[in-house]
Amino acid sequence: MKGFSQEDFDAYVLRNKVLGFQASPITLKSGRKSHFYANWRDIVEDTFRTFEELTPFVIAFAQQHGLTPDTFYGVPEGATKLGLMTQLRWAQMSSSYAPGSHVLSMGRAKAKEHGQPKDKFFLGKPQGKTVVIEDVTTTGGSLIETIRQLKEAEVEVLAALGLTNRNEKRDDGKTVEQALRELGVPYFALSNAVDLLPKAFQLQEPGYRVGREVERYFSQYGTQALDLLQRIQLTSAEQFARSKLCLPLDGLDTLEALEERVAELDQVVGMFKVGLESYVGFGPAAIQAVQRYGGKVFLDLKLHDIPKTVENAAYQAAKQGVSMLTVHALGGVEMMEAAVEGARRGAEEKGYEKPKVLGVTILTSTDQNRMNQQMGISGTVEENVLKLARRASEAGVDGIVCSAADLPAVRPYLSDGFMYVTPGIQGPDGAVGGDQARTSTPGNALRNGSSLLVVGRPINNNPNAERRIEAAYNILKDMAS
Repeated sequence: MKGFSQEDFDAYVLRNKVLGFQASPITLKSGRKSHFYANWRDIVEDTFRTFEELTPFVIAFAQQHGLTPDTFYGVPEGATKLGLMTQLRWAQMSSSYAPGSHVLSMGRAKAKEHGQPKDKFFLGKPQGKTVVIEDVTTTGGSLIETIRQLKEAEVEVLAALGLTNRNEKRDDGKTVEQALRELGVPYFALSNAVDLLPKAFQLQEPGYRVGREVERYFSQYGTQALDLLQRIQLTSAEQFARSKLCLPLDGLDTLEALEERVAELDQVVGMFKVGLESYVGFGPAAIQAVQRYGGKVFLDLKLHDIPKTVENAAYQAAKQGVSMLTVHALGGVEMMEAAVEGARRGAEEKGYEKPKVLGVTILTSTDQNRMNQQMGISGTVEENVLKLARRASEAGVDGIVCSAADLPAVRPYLSDGFMYVTPGIQGPDGAVGGDQARTSTPGNALRNGSSLLVVGRPINNNPNAERRIEAAYNILKDMAS
């Protein structure tokens, strides 16, 4: 039998997808919820593959570590078959292999309530020096219990081997290796999740959302942090630009798709806009999805109703921890004042910072002709934007939503610190939605005084995550230049 090759075993693990990813988390025996798994079941259920492929790896690994046991013993129930087959191969390799030379032992899934330890715990007690095998090691609960049973039965345990170590800390903060060392038993793993998950992630491409969840899992439970996703290193100017960039979460059919979009782009986007489309489609879960990844929420529902209804709606929005919300400035001063009061009450009740309340002036899809002819509003767009902005300021709102093209005509007449949120931002190459009538490039919008740029289609219309990240990053560079 040839010696153990770490490279060959790792390739075997990856080729057979022993490590994999789940869009929805699985609940482990430890109670932890994980988006990745380590599962040897498909291989161990196959007699040929277990005996001919897997047991040679286990024995070669044991020999590499100087382990020469009398018995290989599998942790019940997960590694019972592997323990039996490894012991059979080990016995056949022995020059003393003969009737009575080697015991074939297995443990009971549930200990009997009476009898001697050899009868309570085992169907055939392990004899002599014993190596314990486990398929997947998480927090080591089953493995430690098995070793305690063996010690109670006065079995000498040389070591414990795990096919795959998930590299997690136990609830007491110890690693499995540390916990077993306290029992006087060394632990060795044939493969480690921290080494192989990055490679499995590249091969299987489960997406940014799952990648973020696995990284989060290792931050909470892992023996070390895990980096699965490539991240752009932003300059200080680009970091500032990121804080000024908002992405609308539109055109997404499922909540999972929305979460995926946030997970992939939050490295280059500082705020995410939950508008009518996503809020009607997914409700408060859309807000929670953004917040789960540390993103700020711009709740753009453009509230427009009687003052009391708007106040209560703003109150409920603030209780959800949003950073900004919108009302229609056309609703009048009293309605906007009610929104400000509702937002204040909701945030105060929850201990959150009060969200910024913004008055929507003239939509960026509205040009002069449409405003005059279809909406029956006289005057120029700029005149009406300024009129509504002044009403918003009088009502105590924090800023307005308007086109970046309107800023030169508006900003000189409003107080310092007033916010200007500008949708209708095209990409640096000029791309923008066809329904936008008054647009601006990112850099020009920022230079003209925009406080927050809402950029949608130039980012969202790209076909894959890499292209969307690239598009957003190009926008940041334009803003930072």
